[in-house]
Amino acid sequence: MTSYRLIIHLFLPLIVIYTARIAVRYRSMKYFLQRLGFGYTGLDRHSIWLHCASVGEVNTALPLIKTLIKEYPQQAFIVTTVTPTGAEIIGRQKLNNVVHGYLPVDFRFCVNQFLKQVKPKLAFILETEIWPELYFQCARYSIPVTIVNGRLSKKTLQANNWMQKQYQAALGRVDHVMARSETDRSGFLQLGCENNKIEVLGNLKFSGSADLMPGELQDFSQRKFVLLASSHNDEELQFAEMWKMLDVKDYLLVIVPRHPERGRGIAAHLAELGFQVALRSNKDDVTGNTDIYIADTLGELVDFMARADIVFMGGSLIEHGGQNILEPARLAKPLVIGPYFYNFQQEVDLFLEHKACIQVENINQLAETLGRLLQDEQERKDLSARAERLMAEQDDIVEKYNARIKTCYKDYFKS
Repeated sequence: MTSYRLIIHLFLPLIVIYTARIAVRYRSMKYFLQRLGFGYTGLDRHSIWLHCASVGEVNTALPLIKTLIKEYPQQAFIVTTVTPTGAEIIGRQKLNNVVHGYLPVDFRFCVNQFLKQVKPKLAFILETEIWPELYFQCARYSIPVTIVNGRLSKKTLQANNWMQKQYQAALGRVDHVMARSETDRSGFLQLGCENNKIEVLGNLKFSGSADLMPGELQDFSQRKFVLLASSHNDEELQFAEMWKMLDVKDYLLVIVPRHPERGRGIAAHLAELGFQVALRSNKDDVTGNTDIYIADTLGELVDFMARADIVFMGGSLIEHGGQNILEPARLAKPLVIGPYFYNFQQEVDLFLEHKACIQVENINQLAETLGRLLQDEQERKDLSARAERLMAEQDDIVEKYNARIKTCYKDYFKS
């Protein structure tokens, strides 16, 4: 722990500068103060605390959070995120007895300030967040820590020996790990978590989109479209060049970048290459001549998924590792993914086994697949039906988690 604290001390000036930049970008003094351990006054003390790093984890946790609120209507909750985008998702839910805060950086002073001000009774940490200082201080304050929907990335499991020792020390202070799968269980064991602390409950992400309620997409064209969802740098260019080769006049290409602030840059680059581009943040109209529409707004991805004829999930044409495929599956969309999907390997394996999505190996195969699907409505319907059926088979996951939380921690909740 001493060496870890020393490194955090050395990097603290850079951490503060980075925090300030994010705060300026999102015009959020709350972000700046709370990430440094200040500004938690006015929150309900002795809340049940759930931490969700960003948008993906928030969406995963929401069905569980809503179930807990219904089960314990008198209980106060605090949900922390690391990102302002995650905060915005929480804010839009307008959940009873739930407040939002930002997780402090993993520096002793900041973590202590957070825990002293909030005094949570329990901590539920979503998925992959292993913070050595945070876990150490929770143990010191006798706050039970449970990792929910626990999973470990390849990067974490392949960390150097020094970092693995930090993970092992942190996991030694965790009370309970509710893991997604036997593979994840093995990963936690590999990092040194004790066997009797781990149980496998299934993947909570399967319930993460159970209550999706797409909006109407105000001020958008009625043209049919293919959606490139949650795209990352370079994917837009690859996809656009492939789209030009397809020469599909009846369809529009809609791109929803993972980071909306990239929208203007993407639009400018594609326009230089000769595409007729419309930008949602500019309120540009879609005409019959529009080739590509950039939806650079926050919180409308599900709306575009619901309207799309085909969804291609981004983060998979480059070595990013893919984004969540379960939302389009829940919406019964024909789903195509690229070769790099190791972040969600278990989900992809399950979908491929049930023929509920199509994975392509390269951009040429993507062109062939999209061309075929756009011409074959029955194949699209069959692909959609298999995805919808697979999702329906997983609907009891949130109830499993709720039941285990009740068994383990019922006395901590106000009923």
